[in-house]
Amino acid sequence: MWSWMADRMMDDPDTMSASSSMDQLSMYGARGMFIESTDATWLYTFDDDEQNVLRSDRRTSLW
Repeated sequence: MWSWMADRMMDDPDTMSASSSMDQLSMYGARGMFIESTDATWLYTFDDDEQNVLRSDRRTSLW
C-alpha cells in the first residue's frame, strides 16, 4: 500500500503569469492512515524536505 498526492495544475507554465485563468488552488491531504493487519506492517516514508527545495517560482525550480 502507498499513498500519494499531487496536483498537475501547478505544472502549468502560465501559473505565475498575470493572464493565468487559475484564481485559487486548494489541496488537502489526510495526515494519517489506519491500517489493520495480522502480520507485521512496515511503513517507509520520505520527509517533506523536498518541499523546502522547491521554489515558489516554478520557472526556476530545481525539478
